[in-house]
Amino acid sequence: VESILPQEYAISQTRQEINAYMEELIPIDFIDLNSTIVQEEPSEEPDITDPLIIEQVINAAEKSAYRSVKKILEYIIPSYIEKEY
Repeated sequence: VESILPQEYAISQTRQEINAYMEELIPIDFIDLNSTIVQEEPSEEPDITDPLIIEQVINAAEKSAYRSVKKILEYIIPSYIEKEY
């Protein structure tokens, strides 16, 4: 192993710093998809019938995180404008 390569902890620390900085600039918002999902009776036989898999998919689909496209564009566009001039 090359000793000049950054150590794993240094990479992890840098990643955490970048994540914290991005969280300040473009916060992560959460949405509860369970309240927006309309449960309908299936009109055909489902391909997946294992109850455990179905439960895991439903639980995973209930919550989601997202970043605002508007906030992302507010961050990106000024840097592109500066590069043009």
